[in-house]
Amino acid sequence: MHENDYQNIFMPELWQHLTFDQRVAALQVLENDHASQSGREPYQIKPMEMPDISHGGQMVAAEKLIVINAAHIQNPTYEYVALYTVLHEGRHAYQRAAIEKEGFHPDHEQVRSWKENAVFYIPSSEQMYIPYRIQPLERDANAYAKVEVDKIVSRLEQAYGKNDIFQQYASHMESETRMVDIAAREKFGDDYIAFMDHTIHKGYQVTRGIDEKKSYKISVRFEETEWSSKCVEVAASGKHQLRESLTREARGFVFSEATRLGIAPAGIQQAQSRVEPIPIAQDLERGKAFEKGRE
Repeated sequence: MHENDYQNIFMPELWQHLTFDQRVAALQVLENDHASQSGREPYQIKPMEMPDISHGGQMVAAEKLIVINAAHIQNPTYEYVALYTVLHEGRHAYQRAAIEKEGFHPDHEQVRSWKENAVFYIPSSEQMYIPYRIQPLERDANAYAKVEVDKIVSRLEQAYGKNDIFQQYASHMESETRMVDIAAREKFGDDYIAFMDHTIHKGYQVTRGIDEKKSYKISVRFEETEWSSKCVEVAASGKHQLRESLTREARGFVFSEATRLGIAPAGIQQAQSRVEPIPIAQDLERGKAFEKGRE
């Protein structure tokens, strides 16, 4: 018997006849196989009822579990979503092993980015879905799961022919990936991966107290004008230096805006200004916040 023969069970014609428990057992064999190939400890597959059908699952390192949406196992048309979830979350288990064991993963720079991302991780939410998808840990887990699902299906299709369920799944995944790419480019620019990696690195440094440089929003308004704003990064070793730096930035912005708008000296004296700290998470919601300039 070929070492990958267990994957035959993932043909839709066979999968749809399995009981729920048999499907869980097949997914556990998949996890055990990939854990063995990558040199890590296998995690237990645990189905769980979830309120949202779009939620795939999660890796729970403390309990060595891969929790998977039970609805994806119950519904035969979600077969490849279930496979993808197991492989995706299993990759997170691999990433954790790489972070904890020096030399476990050959790319040291990638491990560094995973470690920083593990400290400064962006959870999935409606507002932060794009940053969540393009952060280092998720980029890698998504890429790994896609490649491995494609390998399984390619082998099955060579043996048994094309299957419509996978084609529908693949079409959906391609559309999702394209949507994320377009949205990320619109929000963060064409080099959005470098931007995200820089943001994660900065967030890690601030979280660990390595770098006290932070972002601030400076806003100014003159009589009969709307507020205009720009974002700046300021590094200071103490409150006095920080206040001086922000005052200098605010004063400069008042004069530059007065020049742009043609405000007379008397109008400058009546200007209103304000300075607000910008959390890193808000930077991501706003887009390329680290670039200086008016909003």
